[in-house]
Amino acid sequence: MSWVARLFGPAVELPEDLTTRLAAWRGLVEDSEQVALADAKLVVVDVETSGLDARRDRVLAIGACALRHERLLAGAGFERIVYQAEATSKENILVHGIAPGEQASGLPAEHALLDFLEFASKHVLVAYHAWFDRTMLDRATREVLGVRLPHRWLDLAHLAPALYPEARLPRASVLMTGCRASTFTYAPGIALWMTYWPPASCC
Repeated sequence: MSWVARLFGPAVELPEDLTTRLAAWRGLVEDSEQVALADAKLVVVDVETSGLDARRDRVLAIGACALRHERLLAGAGFERIVYQAEATSKENILVHGIAPGEQASGLPAEHALLDFLEFASKHVLVAYHAWFDRTMLDRATREVLGVRLPHRWLDLAHLAPALYPEARLPRASVLMTGCRASTFTYAPGIALWMTYWPPASCC
């Protein structure tokens, strides 16, 4: 891939209906940085992938939920499994729990990713170890849709220990460190981060 394609995204041809939807999303205005965090709409996101190599592995599924005024928005949940021509390894499936049949019946990547962009709009995105989710989603949207993610991100891996020092544990896992700032639950076949303020007393 040329440096121009890497910088601006490769030229991608999409069906007319997807092109129209993508153009509408491009026209959305980002949330103002002047909006107080408590008043902002936040979209908490988690991706499941075929591995931990952000340069080569694939997005298998995207889960998200939306918050505003420190509360989950009723019905504002999102989940998409991305079609895989070939199922990932048994070891990988043990991590994310997305069975081969679910991978084979997932949505085409362009539909799943565009659905996510429309759900997230251009609100602030929240994740745990956000660099990985951000890199995976940005690479996928560039390759499949020809766009880069313009979103600002909050990283719970840094935010949770700062707000709740007692949750800072040696070699803490996603569940252990983030527990007071979020509750990790499962929708069918996909992991969802559901963040609560005030934090749930789960640890």
